[in-house]
This record gives sequence, C-alpha cells and structure tokens, in this order.
Amino acid sequence: MKARPSKLDAYADRLQDWFLAGKTLGEAQEQLRLDGCSVSLGRLSEWWQSRQASIQEGQLLKQIVSGAN
Repeated sequence: MKARPSKLDAYADRLQDWFLAGKTLGEAQEQLRLDGCSVSLGRLSEWWQSRQASIQEGQLLKQIVSGAN
C-alpha cells in the first residue's frame, strides 16, 4: 500500500501508456510540465519504478488466484 497519494496519480494511466510506448523520462517530464504538473526526473523515475512493481504484483496475484482455481 502507498503511504500517501502522489500528484502523479492523476496522470497514472497516461504515464503508463507513454512509458510502455517508449517515451523517455525527459519526454514525459516535459509533457507533464506542459499539462501544468512540475516534477523532477528523480521523482518521476521513483514513481514509475513503484508503478511497475505494483503492476507486477497484481499480475502475480492473478496468477496465484488462477492457479488456485
């Protein structure tokens, strides 16, 4: 569970799509800036790493549930 919400949560789906499509951290940072959301590259990187871990955890749990059935 997350300790506290992130301002990036509002952009989560878009960010995920961008990164999966090959957009760089710098490109995502610039697009967020244009959208009115200022964030450091370090924070954006941390957020994406956390998001990827969460996605992987969800996939693993689905596999466990699927295997139990």
